[in-house]
Amino acid sequence: MNSHKFYDDEEKLDFSDVLIVPGMAKNGASSSKPKFSVRSRNDVKLLRSVHHTKVSKDGDVIDKSFTAIPIIAANMDGVGTLKMAQVMKRNGMMTCLNKSLSLEDLDKCESQSHAFLTVGISADDLDKIRNFSDKFHKICIDVPNAYIGDIVQFVSDVRRIVSTTHFIMVGNIVTGGQAMSLYMAGANCVKVGIGSGSVCTTRLKTGVGFPQLSAILEVGAMAHHINENFDRKLYICSDGGCTNPGDIAKAFAAGADFVMLGGMLAGHDEGGGEIVNKYQESPDRMPHPNGQGWVPVIDEKKYVRFYGMSSKTANDKHSGGLKGYRAAEGKEVDVPYRGSVQDTIDDILGGLRSACTYVLAENLVQFYKNSKFIKVNNQVNTVFGQG
Repeated sequence: MNSHKFYDDEEKLDFSDVLIVPGMAKNGASSSKPKFSVRSRNDVKLLRSVHHTKVSKDGDVIDKSFTAIPIIAANMDGVGTLKMAQVMKRNGMMTCLNKSLSLEDLDKCESQSHAFLTVGISADDLDKIRNFSDKFHKICIDVPNAYIGDIVQFVSDVRRIVSTTHFIMVGNIVTGGQAMSLYMAGANCVKVGIGSGSVCTTRLKTGVGFPQLSAILEVGAMAHHINENFDRKLYICSDGGCTNPGDIAKAFAAGADFVMLGGMLAGHDEGGGEIVNKYQESPDRMPHPNGQGWVPVIDEKKYVRFYGMSSKTANDKHSGGLKGYRAAEGKEVDVPYRGSVQDTIDDILGGLRSACTYVLAENLVQFYKNSKFIKVNNQVNTVFGQG
């Protein structure tokens, strides 16, 4: 084998390749005597204080922080809306606002304490940051490929515009070296994930990607090095690949400080997407109206259109169509209509609290310290389906 063509010799893993081992202590040994008083899900506290500390030139430590449940609604059509931001804030969670929101909509936003202003990397985006830096103290610089040549300079430009009180997140990446470059340019957090999203086709169109669990571990090693040796911290946001609450737990167990969700929050009223009615033949039968035998029962089901932000649909909507030199790296799907997002949020937070109890952790920081993985070739019994 031509080994020099491989990044390294380790097998890279996705969420479906592992499970979290219950009852593990910090050193990896099974613990029969809990260190923390976690007796039920109600004992688990998911709120986390995020400190982005900066040492000033005169030696004074400026400690800036915010507190939230570190789950973020993605800046996608049908997810990163003002209505979604309201519900997420009510639950202590956050939202990356869709970058196509109008200036008028951004003015109306009342959830800015738990919302990220999302931008691209154009001159107009710098103007948007200047106009809204007093309102939004969290900024997400969102590009699908944060290895392009202009991104580091753009992060530096944004850092010069805003104050040290602003929290800058940028992505997406999957390797530690670029995490360091973006950190040195002024980023507080890097978004990790390429090709792992439910409506992303980058891996099929380009052959580029990195299994999501290993990507978190990879960038997390660099973040750990930075946080041990530098005054300002670097945080990690896992973006993509979560299909259920267990995947979210695995992302936190691997070292993610935040988890961003797209597909799991799609299909709800708060996303405002187009609702499509479909009629499907069910296995049930009913008498023919004329009394002549039996006919199938036809069920009406509702779906919501959901698409990746690099899809043809998104390009047609926001960029005047797909340019001739590009290929669409996202797809459009119909997801089942799910009503209010609150039920989904309750399911996510309930699953995460339960995961913490299994490893005797009273909060997400302790959850990371206590969690150990095992590799598996099958993670769930599917005899009656997946869920």
